[in-house]
Amino acid sequence: MLVCDDSPGGLDLEHQGAILGLLPGQAGSGVGVRVVLPDLNLAAAVCGGLVLLKDGTTAACGTPDEVLTPETVAEVYGVRMTTAEADGRRFLVPAPP
Repeated sequence: MLVCDDSPGGLDLEHQGAILGLLPGQAGSGVGVRVVLPDLNLAAAVCGGLVLLKDGTTAACGTPDEVLTPETVAEVYGVRMTTAEADGRRFLVPAPP
């Protein structure tokens, strides 16, 4: 299993891309990959499945589109979000006040 806990979050954009670009090849070769990312949009872009934890328990589990909804993010993180689309992808963005 390849484990990458928070490492991409502390890297500049070039090195984040380099590290995260390795993951699909590892997963495709049968290696289990677990990544812990604080950036939800980045997680959605590179992960086929997500698990959101709240107080040590699973709050949501599924595909990025199933898990990263404004309602779930509000429940887990206590922040209001909305969605926007760009280049055919859905992104979470802060909701207007």
